[in-house]
Amino acid sequence: MYPFKKSIQEIKKDKQLQKKIKYQGLKANIYPFMYATYMFLFIISIMYIAVLYLIIAGIFFTPIAFIPLGPTILTTFVFTLIYTKVYPKTKENYLKSIGFY
Repeated sequence: MYPFKKSIQEIKKDKQLQKKIKYQGLKANIYPFMYATYMFLFIISIMYIAVLYLIIAGIFFTPIAFIPLGPTILTTFVFTLIYTKVYPKTKENYLKSIGFY
């Protein structure tokens, strides 16, 4: 549940940040970061559903379904790692470049 909790917190922070930027009168566009968060939430949901599907299909239908389970879990882990480690630094660098921080 960590990626979902992190993305929901990020959405709340982005909305507050957008209000602060408007209040300060800066010409900054924070919407791409908000869209990226929504896309992450959608994609990570699909990835978790895919993992559950592969596990259920492997148990009930055919054991060969466990073969793609490893790469799917690895991809989900890498995608979550990029979102939690790289994305905040990119956003922070952007906000520093416009003079917000």
